[in-house]
Amino acid sequence: MQDAWTNGYRVANQAIADAVNVEIDRDEACPAVVMLHDYHLYLASAMIRAHHPSIVIQQFIHIPWPDVRCWHFLPSTISQAIYSGLVGNDCIGFQTERDARNFLEGALTLLDGADVDFQEGIIDWQGHLTRVRAYPISISVVNERSAVRSRPGKRAAEAIQPLLREKNIIRVDRIEPTKNIVRGFQAYAHMLDEHPDLLGKVTFLAFLVPSRGSLLVYKRYHAAVLKLIDDINQKYGTDDWKPIRVFSGNDRIRALAAMQFYDVLLVNSLVDGMNLVAKEGPVVNQCNGVLVLSRTVGAFQQLGKFSIPTSPTDTVETARALYKALTLPSEERRLKATLARQAIERYDLNDWLARQIRDINKLLDQSSTDREESMEAKSRLLLLAGRAR
Repeated sequence: MQDAWTNGYRVANQAIADAVNVEIDRDEACPAVVMLHDYHLYLASAMIRAHHPSIVIQQFIHIPWPDVRCWHFLPSTISQAIYSGLVGNDCIGFQTERDARNFLEGALTLLDGADVDFQEGIIDWQGHLTRVRAYPISISVVNERSAVRSRPGKRAAEAIQPLLREKNIIRVDRIEPTKNIVRGFQAYAHMLDEHPDLLGKVTFLAFLVPSRGSLLVYKRYHAAVLKLIDDINQKYGTDDWKPIRVFSGNDRIRALAAMQFYDVLLVNSLVDGMNLVAKEGPVVNQCNGVLVLSRTVGAFQQLGKFSIPTSPTDTVETARALYKALTLPSEERRLKATLARQAIERYDLNDWLARQIRDINKLLDQSSTDREESMEAKSRLLLLAGRAR
């Protein structure tokens, strides 16, 4: 671990920081703003600031931020370096308020001498202020709907419609362990066992994108997913009914087009920073479809009240959530679908970006004011020095 950190991660961050510094130096007359993203660059902001102490730097973290106890599993030199690297930013954005608070608590523990204002979301460390904010990422509602209405979207919808049954469950995921696909299918099988009246009446359309196929753990998980699908189809299927239909490959328009028709959208990830499928589905769905949503994904903070919640590790609870979603009274279905859609429309991708830009502009205004005050102070000092002579 230490070798990978020292000779891999740190070196990569320094290379990125050096490249950014070159770009900043290229036009010093024009104030630059540096916007960094995600876990690949935890050290870069402090490295950039070492060369440009007054520049405005912002970083958005896409993944969940664990509480401070998790950081203690790492060597203290690494966890402290991550925190000291990130507070090189003027502003750090997280997916949820919980993530932001976890970061503040970690800073209080891992940064010696840090002053943390939890109410204002500010860390003061070694004379530098870092603002910590929640910016829940979202989708472009207009673009998603346009994709569905496009010619490829209509063709995809026409291909999907003959496969639909009286009730339809859909999931859209990369094939990786955190997406919890196996437990989702196990829950579906449990529901079929508990409610045999659904046999032949419900179908599960799974849009699965292969991921990191060169890694053994992903290969094994992919194989486990496919075997379970085959087992369920063999056990419950008939000549004219296939319980699960799999669509493999990275065809986003096909998945969006299919989500028009779901009665239930299953998102049961073990953990996700946000999970944008949970937001894409409600804005394109035409069937008052209901979201079954894991409590451990970031989207739950915004959409939990408008979904059927479930624990991602409890297949029995997920099976009951699927059945409840399938059998919910029509007016309750309509209300949940409407409220979920409105919440996403209100806080779309434009809002996510606009909030960050507003906060960056405040930092730029403050930086400009500080420079002017500094220049005035220097002028006064020179004047006083002249009088003293």
